Amino acid sequence: MSNASVPIEELATERFFRDFDAADVAKLAPHSRLISYAEGTTIFRASGPADRFYLVRTGRVALFLPSLQEDVIVQTLGPGEALGFSWLAPPHLWRFSATATSDIELIEFDAAALRQAAIVDRQLHDLLMTRMFDVVARRLEATRMQLLDIYADQRPT
Repeated sequence: MSNASVPIEELATERFFRDFDAADVAKLAPHSRLISYAEGTTIFRASGPADRFYLVRTGRVALFLPSLQEDVIVQTLGPGEALGFSWLAPPHLWRFSATATSDIELIEFDAAALRQAAIVDRQLHDLLMTRMFDVVARRLEATRMQLLDIYADQRPT
């Protein structure tokens, strides 16, 4: 794990930043760093403080809803995908849990710093909100599909 920021040129190649210009990526780069986790590591737990945002560089991450009976995997994320949207809106608590299903490398962003950067710069705010809305919409669709699968067997015939 490194405390050094991810170089702007490297961040700019991430799919998440495809519509961002170099100046916007440069505003976010100082709040980033590369981190690694081993397979089986819990990255965050539902209801915990959502103080980070991640982009998956390598490996796979399972997003799931914890349950007393059996955890429900909502989606498995891979390289190029965004991990976490709960940092964006109060109360800033994770809505899912996430576990590495392989050794992974992530780009981690400080959520408070991203929120502050978005307050200061309206264009950056709009770019982040548009991109994160897409992430939320995909998560909602994945959750809907999993729930349809779970409850399909319980429908009356």
